Amino acid sequence: MKKSILRALLVDAFALAFAGLAFGQSNSIVALPNTFSIDNNALNYYALSALMNNHGTVVGVNNGVASSWNSNTGAVAMTGAPNSFIPTSINNNGIAGLYDPSGSSGGSLYNTNTSSSTMLPSNIDTYGSVIVNDNGDVSASSYSTPGALFMANGATSWTAYDTGINGVGPTDLNNNGVVSGYDIVNPVSGLAEPFTYTQAGGVNYLPVSGNNVFPNAGATALNNNANYEVVGWGSPFSGSEYAVPEAWTYMKGASSVNYIPLLDPTGGSLEGSLAFSVNDMGWVAGMEGNNVVSLNLSSMMGFLYVPGLGNLNLNNYIPQGSGWSSVYAALSVNDNKQILIEGDYNGSTQLGVMTVNSVPEPSCLASLSGLGLLLIRKRRK
Repeated sequence: MKKSILRALLVDAFALAFAGLAFGQSNSIVALPNTFSIDNNALNYYALSALMNNHGTVVGVNNGVASSWNSNTGAVAMTGAPNSFIPTSINNNGIAGLYDPSGSSGGSLYNTNTSSSTMLPSNIDTYGSVIVNDNGDVSASSYSTPGALFMANGATSWTAYDTGINGVGPTDLNNNGVVSGYDIVNPVSGLAEPFTYTQAGGVNYLPVSGNNVFPNAGATALNNNANYEVVGWGSPFSGSEYAVPEAWTYMKGASSVNYIPLLDPTGGSLEGSLAFSVNDMGWVAGMEGNNVVSLNLSSMMGFLYVPGLGNLNLNNYIPQGSGWSSVYAALSVNDNKQILIEGDYNGSTQLGVMTVNSVPEPSCLASLSGLGLLLIRKRRK
Protein backbone atom coordinates (compact mmCIF):
# COMPACT_ATOMS: atom_id res chain seq x y z
CA MET A 1 0.00 0.00 0.00
CA LYS A 2 2.75 2.45 0.98
CA LYS A 3 4.64 1.71 -2.22
CA SER A 4 1.57 2.38 -4.35
CA ILE A 5 0.94 5.70 -2.60
CA LEU A 6 4.58 6.67 -3.02
CA ARG A 7 4.45 5.68 -6.68
CA ALA A 8 1.36 7.86 -7.24
CA LEU A 9 3.05 10.81 -5.55
CA LEU A 10 6.14 10.34 -7.68
CA VAL A 11 4.03 10.29 -10.83
CA ASP A 12 2.30 13.55 -9.91
CA ALA A 13 5.55 15.19 -8.84
CA PHE A 14 7.23 14.15 -12.08
CA ALA A 15 4.35 15.45 -14.13
CA LEU A 16 4.30 18.83 -12.42
CA ALA A 17 8.07 19.22 -12.52
CA PHE A 18 8.23 18.24 -16.19
CA ALA A 19 5.36 20.57 -17.00
CA GLY A 20 7.23 23.47 -15.43
CA LEU A 21 10.31 22.67 -17.52
CA ALA A 22 8.33 22.09 -20.70
CA PHE A 23 6.52 25.41 -20.45
CA GLY A 24 9.63 27.24 -19.33
CA GLN A 25 7.81 29.06 -16.53
CA SER A 26 7.29 31.79 -19.15
CA ASN A 27 4.66 33.78 -17.30
CA SER A 28 4.36 37.47 -18.06
CA ILE A 29 2.30 40.49 -17.04
CA VAL A 30 1.85 43.51 -19.30
CA ALA A 31 0.64 46.60 -17.44
CA LEU A 32 -2.13 48.73 -18.88
CA PRO A 33 -1.70 52.52 -18.55
CA ASN A 34 -2.42 53.78 -15.04
CA THR A 35 -5.01 56.06 -16.67
CA PHE A 36 -6.98 53.05 -17.98
CA SER A 37 -9.90 51.78 -15.91
CA ILE A 38 -12.88 49.47 -16.24
CA ASP A 39 -16.43 50.62 -15.67
CA ASN A 40 -17.58 50.65 -12.03
CA ASN A 41 -20.95 49.23 -13.04
CA ALA A 42 -19.21 46.25 -14.64
CA LEU A 43 -17.51 45.58 -11.31
CA ASN A 44 -20.55 46.25 -9.14
CA TYR A 45 -22.78 44.04 -11.33
CA TYR A 46 -20.06 41.34 -11.67
CA ALA A 47 -20.23 41.68 -15.50
CA LEU A 48 -16.47 41.40 -16.04
CA SER A 49 -15.83 38.38 -18.25
CA ALA A 50 -16.61 40.12 -21.56
CA LEU A 51 -14.16 42.98 -20.92
CA MET A 52 -11.38 41.03 -22.69
CA ASN A 53 -11.47 38.90 -25.86
CA ASN A 54 -9.30 36.01 -27.04
CA HIS A 55 -6.81 38.44 -28.64
CA GLY A 56 -6.08 40.03 -25.28
CA THR A 57 -7.90 43.24 -26.20
CA VAL A 58 -9.44 44.98 -23.20
CA VAL A 59 -12.12 47.68 -23.24
CA GLY A 60 -12.62 50.43 -20.71
CA VAL A 61 -12.04 54.13 -20.21
CA ASN A 62 -8.67 55.83 -20.71
CA ASN A 63 -8.28 59.44 -19.63
CA GLY A 64 -12.06 59.70 -19.49
CA VAL A 65 -12.55 58.44 -23.07
CA ALA A 66 -14.00 55.10 -24.22
CA SER A 67 -10.99 53.07 -25.36
CA SER A 68 -9.61 49.68 -26.20
CA TRP A 69 -6.19 48.37 -25.27
CA ASN A 70 -3.95 45.67 -26.68
CA SER A 71 -0.30 44.93 -25.97
CA ASN A 72 0.50 45.60 -29.64
CA THR A 73 -1.38 48.88 -30.03
CA GLY A 74 -1.54 50.29 -26.53
CA ALA A 75 -4.59 52.32 -25.57
CA VAL A 76 -6.66 53.48 -28.55
CA ALA A 77 -9.55 55.92 -28.20
CA MET A 78 -12.86 54.84 -29.74
CA THR A 79 -13.02 57.80 -32.09
CA GLY A 80 -16.57 58.34 -33.31
CA ALA A 81 -18.21 56.51 -30.40
CA PRO A 82 -21.13 58.43 -28.85
CA ASN A 83 -19.93 60.94 -26.29
CA SER A 84 -19.82 59.61 -22.70
CA PHE A 85 -20.84 56.06 -23.72
CA ILE A 86 -18.93 53.38 -21.77
CA PRO A 87 -17.67 50.05 -23.22
CA THR A 88 -18.47 46.88 -21.26
CA SER A 89 -17.63 44.10 -23.74
CA ILE A 90 -15.62 43.23 -26.83
CA ASN A 91 -16.04 40.10 -28.98
CA ASN A 92 -13.38 38.22 -30.92
CA ASN A 93 -14.25 40.17 -34.08
CA GLY A 94 -13.31 43.46 -32.46
CA ILE A 95 -16.89 44.66 -31.94
CA ALA A 96 -17.42 46.41 -28.61
CA GLY A 97 -20.68 46.98 -26.74
CA LEU A 98 -21.23 50.37 -25.09
CA TYR A 99 -24.02 51.56 -22.81
CA ASP A 100 -25.40 55.04 -22.29
CA PRO A 101 -24.89 56.10 -18.65
CA SER A 102 -27.68 58.66 -19.01
CA GLY A 103 -30.12 55.80 -19.60
CA SER A 104 -31.73 57.64 -22.52
CA SER A 105 -30.81 55.37 -25.45
CA GLY A 106 -30.34 51.73 -26.42
CA GLY A 107 -26.55 51.87 -26.37
CA SER A 108 -24.24 51.24 -29.32
CA LEU A 109 -21.82 48.84 -30.97
CA TYR A 110 -18.35 50.05 -31.96
CA ASN A 111 -16.15 48.39 -34.59
CA THR A 112 -12.54 48.77 -33.45
CA ASN A 113 -11.30 47.65 -36.89
CA THR A 114 -13.05 50.42 -38.84
CA SER A 115 -13.53 52.98 -36.03
CA SER A 116 -17.24 53.12 -36.77
CA SER A 117 -20.22 53.18 -34.42
CA THR A 118 -23.74 51.80 -34.80
CA MET A 119 -26.55 52.89 -32.50
CA LEU A 120 -28.65 50.08 -31.06
CA PRO A 121 -32.47 50.26 -31.14
CA SER A 122 -33.88 52.75 -28.65
CA ASN A 123 -37.27 51.13 -28.11
CA ILE A 124 -35.89 50.32 -24.63
CA ASP A 125 -32.95 52.05 -22.96
CA THR A 126 -29.90 50.18 -21.69
CA TYR A 127 -27.86 50.72 -18.57
CA GLY A 128 -25.05 48.88 -16.81
CA SER A 129 -23.86 46.50 -19.52
CA VAL A 130 -24.09 45.86 -23.26
CA ILE A 131 -22.54 42.50 -24.18
CA VAL A 132 -22.08 41.34 -27.77
CA ASN A 133 -21.05 37.80 -28.80
CA ASP A 134 -19.17 36.66 -31.91
CA ASN A 135 -22.42 36.09 -33.81
CA GLY A 136 -23.69 39.62 -33.25
CA ASP A 137 -26.30 38.75 -30.60
CA VAL A 138 -26.53 41.38 -27.87
CA SER A 139 -27.53 41.22 -24.21
CA ALA A 140 -28.12 44.24 -21.98
CA SER A 141 -29.62 45.42 -18.74
CA SER A 142 -32.35 48.03 -18.79
CA TYR A 143 -32.47 51.23 -16.79
CA SER A 144 -36.21 51.80 -16.80
CA THR A 145 -37.77 48.33 -17.00
CA PRO A 146 -37.57 45.62 -14.32
CA GLY A 147 -36.06 43.11 -16.67
CA ALA A 148 -33.22 42.32 -19.03
CA LEU A 149 -32.84 42.71 -22.77
CA PHE A 150 -31.81 40.41 -25.59
CA MET A 151 -31.51 41.03 -29.32
CA ALA A 152 -30.53 38.36 -31.84
CA ASN A 153 -28.30 39.38 -34.72
CA GLY A 154 -30.43 40.97 -37.43
CA ALA A 155 -33.30 41.95 -35.14
CA THR A 156 -34.48 45.56 -35.23
CA SER A 157 -35.68 45.92 -31.64
CA TRP A 158 -34.90 44.72 -28.14
CA THR A 159 -36.82 41.88 -26.52
CA ALA A 160 -37.35 42.38 -22.79
CA TYR A 161 -37.65 39.38 -20.53
CA ASP A 162 -38.76 39.71 -16.93
CA THR A 163 -38.02 37.07 -14.33
CA GLY A 164 -40.89 38.25 -12.18
CA ILE A 165 -38.88 39.39 -9.20
CA ASN A 166 -37.37 42.83 -8.45
CA GLY A 167 -34.60 43.29 -10.96
CA VAL A 168 -32.20 41.52 -13.24
CA GLY A 169 -28.48 41.73 -13.88
CA PRO A 170 -27.35 39.97 -17.07
CA THR A 171 -23.61 39.34 -16.78
CA ASP A 172 -22.41 37.40 -19.85
CA LEU A 173 -23.50 36.07 -23.26
CA ASN A 174 -21.90 33.09 -25.01
CA ASN A 175 -21.76 32.29 -28.72
CA ASN A 176 -24.72 29.91 -28.42
CA GLY A 177 -27.00 32.78 -27.39
CA VAL A 178 -27.11 31.79 -23.70
CA VAL A 179 -27.18 34.63 -21.15
CA SER A 180 -26.01 34.32 -17.54
CA GLY A 181 -27.20 36.60 -14.77
CA TYR A 182 -28.95 36.97 -11.45
CA ASP A 183 -32.26 38.23 -10.05
CA ILE A 184 -32.47 40.63 -7.18
CA VAL A 185 -34.82 38.68 -4.92
CA ASN A 186 -34.78 41.20 -2.10
CA PRO A 187 -33.33 44.64 -2.89
CA VAL A 188 -33.06 45.52 0.82
CA SER A 189 -31.00 42.52 1.91
CA GLY A 190 -29.31 42.07 -1.46
CA LEU A 191 -30.44 38.46 -1.90
CA ALA A 192 -30.12 37.20 -5.45
CA GLU A 193 -30.71 34.07 -7.52
CA PRO A 194 -28.68 32.91 -10.56
CA PHE A 195 -30.20 32.07 -13.94
CA THR A 196 -29.49 31.42 -17.58
CA TYR A 197 -31.68 32.64 -20.45
CA THR A 198 -32.18 31.71 -24.09
CA GLN A 199 -34.66 33.26 -26.48
CA ALA A 200 -36.12 29.85 -27.24
CA GLY A 201 -36.20 28.44 -23.72
CA GLY A 202 -36.66 31.52 -21.55
CA VAL A 203 -35.32 31.80 -18.00
CA ASN A 204 -33.81 28.79 -16.23
CA TYR A 205 -32.91 29.09 -12.55
CA LEU A 206 -29.76 27.25 -11.50
CA PRO A 207 -30.07 24.60 -8.75
CA VAL A 208 -28.36 26.31 -5.84
CA SER A 209 -31.31 26.02 -3.45
CA GLY A 210 -30.55 22.46 -2.35
CA ASN A 211 -27.74 21.12 -0.21
CA ASN A 212 -28.37 23.63 2.60
CA VAL A 213 -27.88 26.56 0.23
CA PHE A 214 -30.32 29.46 0.18
CA PRO A 215 -30.75 31.24 -3.17
CA ASN A 216 -28.45 34.16 -2.39
CA ALA A 217 -26.29 33.73 -5.44
CA GLY A 218 -25.46 35.03 -8.89
CA ALA A 219 -24.18 33.67 -12.19
CA THR A 220 -21.36 35.83 -13.54
CA ALA A 221 -20.09 34.13 -16.72
CA LEU A 222 -20.35 31.09 -18.97
CA ASN A 223 -18.26 29.51 -21.72
CA ASN A 224 -18.99 28.54 -25.33
CA ASN A 225 -19.01 24.74 -25.08
CA ALA A 226 -22.15 22.89 -26.18
CA ASN A 227 -22.51 21.59 -22.62
CA TYR A 228 -21.63 25.01 -21.31
CA GLU A 229 -20.23 25.72 -17.86
CA VAL A 230 -21.53 28.59 -15.73
CA VAL A 231 -19.64 30.18 -12.84
CA GLY A 232 -20.80 32.44 -10.06
CA TRP A 233 -21.05 32.90 -6.32
CA GLY A 234 -23.37 31.68 -3.58
CA SER A 235 -23.88 32.19 0.15
CA PRO A 236 -24.72 29.03 2.12
CA PHE A 237 -27.42 29.47 4.76
CA SER A 238 -26.26 28.53 8.25
CA GLY A 239 -28.61 28.81 11.18
CA SER A 240 -30.14 32.27 11.06
CA GLU A 241 -27.40 33.95 9.02
CA TYR A 242 -26.12 33.93 5.47
CA ALA A 243 -22.49 32.97 5.20
CA VAL A 244 -20.06 34.90 3.01
CA PRO A 245 -20.24 33.98 -0.69
CA GLU A 246 -18.11 31.25 -2.23
CA ALA A 247 -17.30 30.71 -5.89
CA TRP A 248 -18.94 27.81 -7.73
CA THR A 249 -19.11 26.13 -11.13
CA TYR A 250 -22.15 24.57 -12.75
CA MET A 251 -22.27 22.25 -15.77
CA LYS A 252 -25.33 22.44 -18.01
CA GLY A 253 -27.90 19.87 -16.89
CA ALA A 254 -26.28 19.16 -13.53
CA SER A 255 -28.39 18.78 -10.40
CA SER A 256 -26.26 21.10 -8.26
CA VAL A 257 -23.38 23.54 -8.30
CA ASN A 258 -19.84 22.61 -7.25
CA TYR A 259 -18.08 24.99 -4.88
CA ILE A 260 -14.44 25.85 -5.61
CA PRO A 261 -12.17 25.14 -2.60
CA LEU A 262 -10.86 28.24 -0.85
CA LEU A 263 -7.18 29.06 -1.17
CA ASP A 264 -7.13 29.84 2.55
CA PRO A 265 -9.76 27.72 4.32
CA THR A 266 -8.35 28.92 7.65
CA GLY A 267 -8.80 32.59 6.74
CA GLY A 268 -11.61 33.13 9.21
CA SER A 269 -15.38 33.27 9.20
CA LEU A 270 -15.45 36.10 6.66
CA GLU A 271 -13.19 34.36 4.12
CA GLY A 272 -15.06 34.07 0.82
CA SER A 273 -14.60 34.06 -2.94
CA LEU A 274 -16.20 35.30 -6.16
CA ALA A 275 -15.86 33.75 -9.63
CA PHE A 276 -15.91 36.27 -12.49
CA SER A 277 -15.02 34.39 -15.69
CA VAL A 278 -14.62 30.94 -17.27
CA ASN A 279 -12.93 30.02 -20.56
CA ASP A 280 -13.60 27.12 -22.91
CA MET A 281 -10.99 24.96 -21.11
CA GLY A 282 -12.93 25.36 -17.86
CA TRP A 283 -10.40 27.71 -16.28
CA VAL A 284 -12.15 29.96 -13.75
CA ALA A 285 -10.88 33.41 -12.74
CA GLY A 286 -11.89 35.22 -9.56
CA MET A 287 -10.79 36.57 -6.21
CA GLU A 288 -10.79 35.54 -2.57
CA GLY A 289 -10.44 37.33 0.72
CA ASN A 290 -12.03 38.55 3.93
CA ASN A 291 -15.34 40.36 3.42
CA VAL A 292 -15.09 39.68 -0.29
CA VAL A 293 -18.46 41.29 -1.07
CA SER A 294 -16.99 44.68 -0.17
CA LEU A 295 -15.08 44.48 -3.48
CA ASN A 296 -12.12 46.11 -1.74
CA LEU A 297 -9.71 44.61 -4.22
CA SER A 298 -6.51 45.67 -2.46
CA SER A 299 -7.26 43.24 0.40
CA MET A 300 -7.98 40.27 -1.89
CA MET A 301 -5.97 37.68 -3.81
CA GLY A 302 -6.67 36.60 -7.36
CA PHE A 303 -7.21 32.93 -8.11
CA LEU A 304 -7.27 30.69 -11.16
CA TYR A 305 -9.13 27.40 -10.83
CA VAL A 306 -7.88 24.79 -13.32
CA PRO A 307 -9.66 21.42 -13.60
CA GLY A 308 -7.23 18.67 -12.70
CA LEU A 309 -4.89 21.04 -10.88
CA GLY A 310 -7.21 22.74 -8.41
CA ASN A 311 -7.33 26.33 -7.20
CA LEU A 312 -4.14 28.31 -7.84
CA ASN A 313 -3.07 31.53 -6.14
CA LEU A 314 -1.96 33.83 -8.97
CA ASN A 315 0.43 35.61 -6.64
CA ASN A 316 2.64 32.52 -6.96
CA TYR A 317 2.86 33.07 -10.73
CA ILE A 318 4.11 36.66 -10.73
CA PRO A 319 7.35 36.85 -12.77
CA GLN A 320 10.36 38.03 -10.79
CA GLY A 321 11.46 41.56 -11.59
CA SER A 322 8.18 42.40 -13.32
CA GLY A 323 7.29 45.25 -10.96
CA TRP A 324 4.16 43.44 -9.80
CA SER A 325 4.03 42.57 -6.11
CA SER A 326 0.40 41.38 -5.76
CA VAL A 327 -2.53 40.13 -7.82
CA TYR A 328 -5.71 41.29 -6.09
CA ALA A 329 -8.26 39.93 -8.54
CA ALA A 330 -8.53 37.89 -11.73
CA LEU A 331 -11.35 39.61 -13.64
CA SER A 332 -11.45 37.74 -16.96
CA VAL A 333 -9.71 34.75 -18.55
CA ASN A 334 -9.61 33.98 -22.27
CA ASP A 335 -8.84 30.83 -24.26
CA ASN A 336 -5.17 31.80 -24.74
CA LYS A 337 -4.23 31.66 -21.04
CA GLN A 338 -4.45 35.44 -20.70
CA ILE A 339 -5.98 36.85 -17.52
CA LEU A 340 -7.13 40.41 -16.96
CA ILE A 341 -5.92 41.21 -13.46
CA GLU A 342 -5.87 44.09 -11.01
CA GLY A 343 -2.98 44.27 -8.63
CA ASP A 344 -0.08 46.24 -7.21
CA TYR A 345 2.31 47.46 -9.90
CA ASN A 346 5.29 49.47 -8.66
CA GLY A 347 3.32 50.58 -5.61
CA SER A 348 0.03 51.56 -7.28
CA THR A 349 -3.15 49.68 -8.10
CA GLN A 350 -3.27 48.96 -11.81
CA LEU A 351 -4.77 46.68 -14.48
CA GLY A 352 -2.63 44.17 -16.32
CA VAL A 353 -2.86 41.21 -18.68
CA MET A 354 -1.17 38.15 -17.20
CA THR A 355 -0.17 35.18 -19.36
CA VAL A 356 0.32 31.93 -17.43
CA ASN A 357 2.13 29.58 -19.80
CA SER A 358 3.56 27.61 -16.87
CA VAL A 359 0.10 26.21 -16.06
CA PRO A 360 -0.39 23.09 -18.23
CA GLU A 361 -3.75 22.13 -19.68
CA PRO A 362 -5.40 19.13 -17.97
CA SER A 363 -4.95 16.96 -21.09
CA CYS A 364 -1.25 17.77 -21.10
CA LEU A 365 -0.99 17.00 -17.40
CA ALA A 366 -2.64 13.62 -17.95
CA SER A 367 -0.15 12.85 -20.71
CA LEU A 368 2.76 13.86 -18.51
CA SER A 369 1.44 11.71 -15.64
CA GLY A 370 1.23 8.81 -18.05
CA LEU A 371 4.80 9.45 -19.17
CA GLY A 372 5.94 9.54 -15.54
CA LEU A 373 4.21 6.24 -14.82
CA LEU A 374 5.76 4.69 -17.92
CA LEU A 375 9.25 5.75 -16.86
CA ILE A 376 8.71 4.43 -13.33
CA ARG A 377 7.57 1.07 -14.73
CA LYS A 378 10.54 1.01 -17.05
CA ARG A 379 12.80 1.74 -14.11
CA ARG A 380 11.37 -1.23 -12.19
CA LYS A 381 12.29 -3.56 -15.05
